[in-house]
Amino acid sequence: MLQRVASYLEWVALQFHSIGTLVMLPAMVLLVTTDVILRYFFNAPLVWGQEVNSLLLFMFMFLVFSYTWSVKGHISMDILYYRFGRRLRAAADAVSALAGMLFVGLMALQGFRDIPYMLATHESSDELRIVFWPFKLLMALCCSLLFLQLLTYLALSCTKLVRVEDKKWN
Repeated sequence: MLQRVASYLEWVALQFHSIGTLVMLPAMVLLVTTDVILRYFFNAPLVWGQEVNSLLLFMFMFLVFSYTWSVKGHISMDILYYRFGRRLRAAADAVSALAGMLFVGLMALQGFRDIPYMLATHESSDELRIVFWPFKLLMALCCSLLFLQLLTYLALSCTKLVRVEDKKWN
């Protein structure tokens, strides 16, 4: 059952990743290319280009955040980790999941808490007056997805920790 939940969360992360890499990243490339051409050949840069590009980068980063975890793309201490026995590895996985859950859980919580204030004050960008609350919502949702992935990873790691017999327990 837990493996099914983890698989579903990975599928959702893949969909977010696809949006990030197939929509946000090409939009950033197109915007920067257009801005460079207008700036250097026509001396007419896009005044709002940097603002939009910053928002696209923000969305891209959070959309690919959880998929990076799914494919084990985050930084790890492989030199030490692969010298551990299975039980110590499971314990290290559990500790890393807890640390990650604390970090992204607090980000998600604060993101959801900020949205009512942002709606009330109409917090927006300088040039185009783009409201920020949808971006904060996206951030909070992506962090929540990663939190759930880490929670299932923690449960799987604890299961391994309890079930695995290993003589290399350090």
